[in-house]
Amino acid sequence: VTISGEGPNGTPVHRRTVTILATEPTTTVLQPNGGEELFVGTSYPVTWEKIFVDTVKLEYSTDGGTTWILISENAFKSTLPVIHPKKKIKSTELGDEIENVWQYDWIIPNTISNDCLVKASDKNDPAVFDLSDGTFSIISAPSPIWRLQTSGADSTVLCVDIVDTLLAWAGTKGGKVLKTTDGGVTWTVTSSSLGGDVYSIAAIDNQKALVIVNSPGVTRIRRTVSFGISWSTVYEDTSPGAFLNAIHMFDEDYGFAMGDPVNGEWILLQTSDAGINWSSASSLTQNGSETGWSNSMDWVGDQHGWFGTDNGRVYSTANGGSTWISSQTSFTNSIAVAFTDEQTGIASGDGTDRTSDGGTTWTVSPNQLPGTTFSGTAIKGTPGIWYFVSGSEVYKSNNHGDSFSIDYSQTNVLQHIKMKVVPAGDNDWICGYAVGDNGTIAKYIEPYIVTNVETDPYLVPEEFALQQNYPNPFNPTTTIRFSLPVNSDVKLVVYNMLGQEVATLLNEQISAGTHSIVWNSSNTNGIKLSSGIYFYELKANGINGGSFQEIRKMVLLK
Repeated sequence: VTISGEGPNGTPVHRRTVTILATEPTTTVLQPNGGEELFVGTSYPVTWEKIFVDTVKLEYSTDGGTTWILISENAFKSTLPVIHPKKKIKSTELGDEIENVWQYDWIIPNTISNDCLVKASDKNDPAVFDLSDGTFSIISAPSPIWRLQTSGADSTVLCVDIVDTLLAWAGTKGGKVLKTTDGGVTWTVTSSSLGGDVYSIAAIDNQKALVIVNSPGVTRIRRTVSFGISWSTVYEDTSPGAFLNAIHMFDEDYGFAMGDPVNGEWILLQTSDAGINWSSASSLTQNGSETGWSNSMDWVGDQHGWFGTDNGRVYSTANGGSTWISSQTSFTNSIAVAFTDEQTGIASGDGTDRTSDGGTTWTVSPNQLPGTTFSGTAIKGTPGIWYFVSGSEVYKSNNHGDSFSIDYSQTNVLQHIKMKVVPAGDNDWICGYAVGDNGTIAKYIEPYIVTNVETDPYLVPEEFALQQNYPNPFNPTTTIRFSLPVNSDVKLVVYNMLGQEVATLLNEQISAGTHSIVWNSSNTNGIKLSSGIYFYELKANGINGGSFQEIRKMVLLK
């Protein structure tokens, strides 16, 4: 429709073309839409579009649509692309195609079938619905597996980083950089001499990576954008004692590196231009003669970071590295530091401690890792899964350090381990590598089995509690933690200043323990929330008695 206006003597002063959509209420299932194979216990993003429908009811069928099983009666969760907060990106750059795409993270139930469908319907009018175009399968997940690989290197592999299930980079003593693009079936040497030992690596994609190279008298950060064929030096320090320990890239542009103190100050570096330039991130005074450890640095997101030292201290930041505080562990050498979320971590080396307050305090883990731990990694966002290497063995804990068991063993000393959750096909996978002496590289692969609420099982609180969300203020996601002394029926709801319900985050039975849930405020329930004050309320009724109710305030700041 074209709308025009005229001024005196017919002079055109206004002309607009407006597209009008005339339709009945509709829903459209986008995925799963036929042919997918979904593993029991994994998380799968059911997505759909809706027009003139307030709330969608999701159901699935295992018999081709004859009978239906409820997934959610209030499916309004939405996920937009994760964008670094320093990037000023206009909403239009997200793409018009995602503005009306809705998502619900479905935990695949143990209902094995090759004849499955998903239905998305209007909760208030069941006649408005859509189905998957074709059937998909729910199948049992394959067993986890470690597999020793042929690296083609004869020197010690000091570090490794993962891009996805197929692509990974590794660095060796003597300056070699290795890369695999087929999941570790073959490894190729992209560079045979970088002028020192490659102690830490940050893999970005198939073309780009950054490494820390240390040699007598000089420490460097080197960068490739040519698949590893050529490397440029983007940072160099020849000061006495200069030694970079770890590098981490939050995304393609933003990254952080840390190194041993020089002239009484820790080396803390940051980049915002894909590693081309590095500048000092903050000033942190050395305590005594302390130094750090290679790859002891860990990050959750781009604000919360930690690194260990050789005097029992673990340093932590909650603002992207601008300021740091220290806390003391019960042992001397904090060589391996790994966190699953902003609050929950394990530090190890010549002892093993754990924390549930972001590293402010550390307590002795009831089960100690044997020998000296060289490296550790955590599966981000999971209820307490860690992997550590000590000697020639990989140890695993899935209960926050209550116990550790040998997950894998071979003959060579292992130097570094890295795990992460990566998508492949229709499912997410835990993918990782353990690397070490004599060119040792072992790969791990496991379907990512998840639960709805992250739990700290080793923390059985004595009373109900609702903690302040973090971060606060936030944009767009924040984490809410609460404690239950007994199994309880829990309802967690977000309200605006007018007392109107914005989102129901939980409405189910939860086991005793300390739990956390992440709320993404983007496009909640079809409404794009504005900056301002919101409230979250926890109501808990113990299964065997006892109840609790508390409201806290939080601030959304865009």
